[in-house]
Amino acid sequence: MASIAANSLRHRTVIVAVLFSLLSPRLVAQHIEERTIDGTTITYSYTPIVEDDRTALERYLDTSLDERSVRFNIIGGPGYSANTGWRLAAIGNLYYRQAGQEHTYPGTLSLTATASLTGYYDVTIHGANTFRKGKHRLSYGVGLCSEPTYLWGLDYATAAHNDAGAYTSRDYGAWLNYRYAITRSLFLSLGTKYRNIAALHPDAHTMQMTVGLPHHSYALGFDLGVGIDTRQRMGYSTRGIYAAVEVTAQPQLLNNTSSNLYALNITFDYYQPLWRGATLALDLYGEFHSRSTPWLLRAELGGESRMRGYYRGRYNGNNLVAAQVELRQHVWEGLGIGLWGGAGETFSHDDRFAWRKVLPTYGAGLRWSLNALMAIRLEMAFGRDSRYFILGFNEAF
Repeated sequence: MASIAANSLRHRTVIVAVLFSLLSPRLVAQHIEERTIDGTTITYSYTPIVEDDRTALERYLDTSLDERSVRFNIIGGPGYSANTGWRLAAIGNLYYRQAGQEHTYPGTLSLTATASLTGYYDVTIHGANTFRKGKHRLSYGVGLCSEPTYLWGLDYATAAHNDAGAYTSRDYGAWLNYRYAITRSLFLSLGTKYRNIAALHPDAHTMQMTVGLPHHSYALGFDLGVGIDTRQRMGYSTRGIYAAVEVTAQPQLLNNTSSNLYALNITFDYYQPLWRGATLALDLYGEFHSRSTPWLLRAELGGESRMRGYYRGRYNGNNLVAAQVELRQHVWEGLGIGLWGGAGETFSHDDRFAWRKVLPTYGAGLRWSLNALMAIRLEMAFGRDSRYFILGFNEAF
């Protein structure tokens, strides 16, 4: 009887151990249990099931490698903006463990392909490698874009009151950038970039506005930049500062103009949590080009990032200044909303800055976060005598 009782107790112990294993999904470590009953030692172990509340899509788009050497995902969907019309985009992301860099950030390589029935297409390949725990970062890319586009004028007065001309913009280029972290937040960057852009098939109105000006420009330049970056991550920040100043020189020998070209870019982004789920985001931007910069390489106002209420290129000039402030509120799960307002202006040496020419922008939109680096953005943007619907990926800044 004692043997039967001992066997029964052993069976109950094993059953309890199995049920305990199955019904405890949040356990985080394997455990081995030993019990001695009537001189007999029973040993059992369980492997916990870690509960994962993420959706299948969130697991698929996860950027972490864990124990893997390579991870790949691809996502696609529709998009819309005033410049491209309705478009279809596919984004493939490859994350890989770098040799000798097992304890730092993975290498990344991305391919983005976008096309629309308007004749627009854009193919971009870009990647990044980080070394010595973020001390050194090398990024690179190549791209090709063809886009039917419009031109209203080359100064504020003409662009504000003129009818639009049409042409096809063919733009391709490549870039390479090295970033060195001087301290945890202070960095220095060196880079080179090549750009080749042409205005193809211009109509009569475009020809009239650009008479005597080149319809093809290219330039190879070198960049030097310094900045501060205290954001917790790039692309979808809720706290921190990003501030950078970059100077670009394009020697006459490496461009198709008769002079050296220079450019200065200044960016200041600030992210501050307000209350639960709310972030205040501020973006200040300045872009300044030398007087002899060809019209195809000048600053353009509008688009899906800054001055969102305007067709990109609706106003253009040697210089651009813009500011925007945005309130982002998380609502439920991956759903969030955004409200913003801002202002900006383009101007040149012969068309100077004036407060009466400052253009407003404002709007609202929805976001659906897919992971820490990617979100779908749906917005309605308004400007002076214009409004545009935007469907795309990621935050504007």
